[in-house]
Amino acid sequence: MRKLHNNIQFLDTGFCCRCEFPAVWSGFHQHNEVELMFIKSGYVTYRFGGSVRKVSAGETACFWSSVPHQMIDIGKETFCKWLTVPLCLFIQWQLPEYFLSKIIQGEMIISLDSSLADSSRFEQWEKDLSLNNEACRKIVALEAEAKLRRLALSIEANNLNSASCKRVLPFSSGSLGKIEQMNLYIAGNYQKKLSVAEIAEKVKLHPNYAVTLFRSHCGIGIVDFISRLRISHAQRLLSTTDMKMLDIAFDSGFSSISSFYEVFRRVCKKTPSQYRAVNSLYKL
Repeated sequence: MRKLHNNIQFLDTGFCCRCEFPAVWSGFHQHNEVELMFIKSGYVTYRFGGSVRKVSAGETACFWSSVPHQMIDIGKETFCKWLTVPLCLFIQWQLPEYFLSKIIQGEMIISLDSSLADSSRFEQWEKDLSLNNEACRKIVALEAEAKLRRLALSIEANNLNSASCKRVLPFSSGSLGKIEQMNLYIAGNYQKKLSVAEIAEKVKLHPNYAVTLFRSHCGIGIVDFISRLRISHAQRLLSTTDMKMLDIAFDSGFSSISSFYEVFRRVCKKTPSQYRAVNSLYKL
């Protein structure tokens, strides 16, 4: 039986591996690790930022989980294998620039390259990382780096630049439900001044009903979801640029530096400066 996960939160998964039958989520979540995922059987469909992505059996996917994502559909007897890699470690590996930039810019990379289909390593990684042994962690790190380098080569060899774009499931605005319409509008406009009334008007709903509908479906309020997207945007800038805090705040959609600091501390349990100190590309 599929379980519904009702809470949305900023997770701290760390360096870990899971091999399991996945469950549909009722809301979005995000975390700061890079995910490497292999679908052994079945398929999974994600809401990923403002798009919908499907990953099928035999395919390998990689993405930065600071992009809010939600698993909305799962095929029969689907079995998935995940490895989450802390962003700092991912950056330290100095992977090819064309691959690194795609991940940092919030793209989900999907490959059907058969050379990546050997998934037996995931079970060993899960066992090794559960031991909390530094020597085992180093082995997993080396093997995961090699796996990601193969994925990067696959992208270059198979020109997944265009193939990846085709993985976005087509939607016309007329076919979208109200939730999806709100989700896409927010994802495309969170960097601007944005109000619940404006969002509700775009989807032709009363603001009170729009708030209730969104929360009941996504497990989070509209205002909080906007904040999550803005924080996700700020995290990418903190990690990958040397922009000033004020510029990051405004570029992420916050109206003031004080509101940026307040929301960032509430969501991430640390200040933007503390976050940058741990995750910045510029310190490596």
